Amino acid sequence: TNVFTQDKITFVFEGDKESKLVFEKNTEANENAFHVGDIIETKYVRISYNKAAEFVSDNMFIQPKEGYRYIYIELEAENISDSDQTISYFSFGCYADGASCDGFYGMDDNLSATMSAGRKAKGTIAYEVPVDAKTIEIEYEDNLWTQDKIIFLYEE
Repeated sequence: TNVFTQDKITFVFEGDKESKLVFEKNTEANENAFHVGDIIETKYVRISYNKAAEFVSDNMFIQPKEGYRYIYIELEAENISDSDQTISYFSFGCYADGASCDGFYGMDDNLSATMSAGRKAKGTIAYEVPVDAKTIEIEYEDNLWTQDKIIFLYEE
């Protein structure tokens, strides 16, 4: 559980059992979340939150599992620093009513780029979320060391 101390947790398999633990949904939106049309500026990048929409695939082999749908947000990032900056859809995470969601990589314009100073990149971040989700938030980890997050509220 700790890279530095190498502390470990051991799990013991005792056969098929169920915890009966029920996940409590959190439908409260983060008060610091950004909305479509917002522009967020960090020390290194400026991010424009351009769009939020549902993705409907016309390919019979690319369909969400039952009770789910595909959603995406479109962002534009600009490097406002003097050195190269990287933005990748792997630095994003999605939570529907507080529960983690699976990424969807079936769109062909995923946001992923290494931008030199003054350069821009535009693309989408997509997820498979429950149809009945009340609050969907997409988090971007702005800084690996500080674990600062930028939160985008998904609103249709």
